Amino acid sequence: YSGTTGENLTWELYTNGVLRINGTGAMPDYHYNKNNANAAPWAQYRAEITKVVIGAGVQNIGSFAFYQCTVLSTVEFAENATLTVINTGAFGYTAALKNITLPASLKDIDKCGFYFSGLETVAFAEGSQMTTFGECAFRDCTSLTSVFVPETVASLSGVPFYNCGSQLVLNVA
Repeated sequence: YSGTTGENLTWELYTNGVLRINGTGAMPDYHYNKNNANAAPWAQYRAEITKVVIGAGVQNIGSFAFYQCTVLSTVEFAENATLTVINTGAFGYTAALKNITLPASLKDIDKCGFYFSGLETVAFAEGSQMTTFGECAFRDCTSLTSVFVPETVASLSGVPFYNCGSQLVLNVA
């Protein structure tokens, strides 16, 4: 399965469950309901997506892009990523996603970016430019035990780690 999304991005889903997003520019925001006309073009295959590979030219991840991808266990970012924003609910309800290392270019995780995910650890690539954790960015990530907070983050406001459990350790640079 394959197609386009946004003005200059392409997507391709392979039979092994790997979804690749390539091109340059912004990914649009999507609707969370896979039956809505504005859902991500790969939304009907959510139950098959095990890995997402984000190409270097992708500047943002649209709202609800990978929402309810319940078997998604790996997210890989290009080494020279230009990704700056993960929008609302982009990785919401991704129970199989346990660990993620976010690219150095990332600056903002919007409201509920990873809510109800299965995350246990969150790290940032060396040289992180991260500045903002949005309200409830990791809401109800009850398995979350470790987050590395880069020194570039000025403050944590809006309860980004709401209901993450008593075992969460924030490692601040």
